[in-house]
Amino acid sequence: VSYKKIQDDLTRRCIEKDNYIKALEEMLKTHGIELPPSELVVNPPMYEAVDNLMKQGSLEELENIVQKHIDLIRNFDHSIEFHGLNYSTEMPKKKVIPTVGSLLASLFTFWLPQEMETINILADATGRIAPRKMTLLIGPPGSGKSVLLKALAGRLRPLGGAKMAGEVYYDGDNIKSGKFLVGKVADYIEQGDTHEAVLTVAETILFSWQCTTGGHHGYARARDEASAEILNKDDEKHVLTQNVTISLGLNGCKDTLVGNGMIRGVSGGQKRRVTIGEMMTCPRPIKLMDSISNGLDTATTFDIIRTIKLIASKVGITVVISLLQPPPDVFNQFDEIILLSEGHIIYQGPRTSVMEYFQDLGYVCPAQVDEADFLQELPTPEGRRFIKVAGAPHSPADLAAAWKKSALYQQLLSEMRYPSLEDAEKLEKSNTKVWYADQLERFAGSFWFYFELLLDRQMKIVFRDSSFVRARIGQVLLVGAISGSLFNDIAVTDVSTMNGFLFNTLLFSALGGFAILPIIYAQKAVYYKQKDSLFFPTSAFCLAQTISFFPLQVIEAIMYIVIVYWSADLSHQYRGSRFLTFIVISLIFSMTISQMFRVIAAFIPDMDGALPIAGIIVVIMVLFSGFIQPKALISDGWSWFYWMNPVAWALKAVTINEFSSDKYDFLTCTNPSCTEKSRFGDFVLKQYGNPTDEAYIWYSFAVLVAEYLFLFFVTFVSLRYVRTEPTPPAPIRLPESESDPASLFASASGDVGDIEAADSNGPGLELAPR
Repeated sequence: VSYKKIQDDLTRRCIEKDNYIKALEEMLKTHGIELPPSELVVNPPMYEAVDNLMKQGSLEELENIVQKHIDLIRNFDHSIEFHGLNYSTEMPKKKVIPTVGSLLASLFTFWLPQEMETINILADATGRIAPRKMTLLIGPPGSGKSVLLKALAGRLRPLGGAKMAGEVYYDGDNIKSGKFLVGKVADYIEQGDTHEAVLTVAETILFSWQCTTGGHHGYARARDEASAEILNKDDEKHVLTQNVTISLGLNGCKDTLVGNGMIRGVSGGQKRRVTIGEMMTCPRPIKLMDSISNGLDTATTFDIIRTIKLIASKVGITVVISLLQPPPDVFNQFDEIILLSEGHIIYQGPRTSVMEYFQDLGYVCPAQVDEADFLQELPTPEGRRFIKVAGAPHSPADLAAAWKKSALYQQLLSEMRYPSLEDAEKLEKSNTKVWYADQLERFAGSFWFYFELLLDRQMKIVFRDSSFVRARIGQVLLVGAISGSLFNDIAVTDVSTMNGFLFNTLLFSALGGFAILPIIYAQKAVYYKQKDSLFFPTSAFCLAQTISFFPLQVIEAIMYIVIVYWSADLSHQYRGSRFLTFIVISLIFSMTISQMFRVIAAFIPDMDGALPIAGIIVVIMVLFSGFIQPKALISDGWSWFYWMNPVAWALKAVTINEFSSDKYDFLTCTNPSCTEKSRFGDFVLKQYGNPTDEAYIWYSFAVLVAEYLFLFFVTFVSLRYVRTEPTPPAPIRLPESESDPASLFASASGDVGDIEAADSNGPGLELAPR
């Protein structure tokens, strides 16, 4: 019985509210789902409860679906080995909690040398991840779980001056070897939930699937061409994305916007499930999941872990999941455990052997403490209470040394392809692993496939943000009305007012570019995540992003200029052709300025730094525009600012466009004695250093187009080859907690990382006067 059929039956029966519970019970029994009577009496099931019931009841159905596809799906048995992974950063040895006073003092003492100490985030981590098994990565906050997962995914970068060493191998090939693309083999599900706020849940998951598969169920999954044809029959109905949405309990909110702090959307737990679903649809055989239970209740976490385990065991997917304090039911779903503390691996092996191992070391788990809580607390200062044998190792370094002397560790090395890093460097060249062709190509589709897909998404991002669109339109109407009334019926001989009006029109477009910075930075965070997962080519993203704003810019330009152009009584010559020329110049100028702001956002890590830099650039463009000071009065040393300034070229074009019209075809004296006369419009143009040839209107237009294309290229190069992210602060420890790894509350990895909530066994961070 399909999930959809049960849902439709439930909807039909629930119309009669008086018999709701009775009808619901009968309907569930009809479909073979028994509902305990106590639940009906104590807590009448609503939609979400029934949804969870059906999910649990459909595990057998899911298993049948997977079983039917096993013969069509390729073998995904991929193993990971890592040797000597080290990641360290430096921090001031003197521990100071930042305050306003300390920040002010640093302005005058920054030149003084500081004594630094090295903090090891990962310390000589060596091990392996077995295929077809669920591996749980566990440890106290600050133990390096996120850093280890990023290292395994090939996404660890030495941010903030950090140092890293060690090697990672997939099926015997180094991830740096170039024999395969790491992003086409492994997915990393990050801790944060970074999504486009104005897309729905279903659109977000569908977009991920389309990008990573080219819209085909058989891509990177089918065993052969015949199997691909069978799997591709599900393409039109998007069967995989629907199954993932249902299995994650998102079917009820699939048409709801994801949302953010400003846009109402799904809850935090649902957003976390969207993050999981986004990567679960990707056909990558290795899944590295970082703290996926954040924001989820125990029942949902268990259901998700159980579903992932089923797929991993049947298909052969390699799964590593880091969790904070998993409940017993969730803990028991895992096959192997990796226990970390201060970057040291202190245990890696079967879950069934972990308690016996630590019991042999002298630790005993009390009956009232869960195994996961026991393991997480064991390497912390509070874990001393578990020691029952004198002399048992307790510090992370001692526990790591004890682990490397154990028989389990030696057995682990014997199961690895390369027992040591030296062996790996010698034997890797003789590895005969053959990778699939799709694991060597960056993208599943063509450039135009991704461009069309991205353009559709970008259009939704721009126009679904109704508050942004209304604010921009309202701004245009308000400023246009004010400018139109201020510059009303400008006299033909009032040259200064006319020049002021033309400059004000362009300045409004330049300042309007500031409004797109928040949108660009929000998209930049999503772009970096999807770039790492090889979702789409950067060129298609840049082109779609800039084109998506074009309709709004056209609307703004037409609305504003229609108001102010006729209010100021500019030229009507050639049946409005000069009016259309004015719109075209204003539009290309607006596009150029917007692209300039994209360049700023591409190079500056955060918006706090981008805003003052953008302000300085706008001020410089205004100063060297030829309005405040005519070009003739700008010294030769500064003239290059004028020639590269888009404001100067746009102002030149609209000025020539206006003063070349027949409104100014009358003679005026060019000297005090009036012995010489010339056309008034030409006299004004020469006074401000502008040519009188109307061809310069289109020369200026060509320069603006060239500047726009150049800025577009710079944006592409920056996003494609330069990664600009905020530099993470050095880890900080409270002076009274130097020995407690949980006191690290800033991660050297640059993201939320291992900064997790304080566990229930101890108090949170307290700041009190000493």
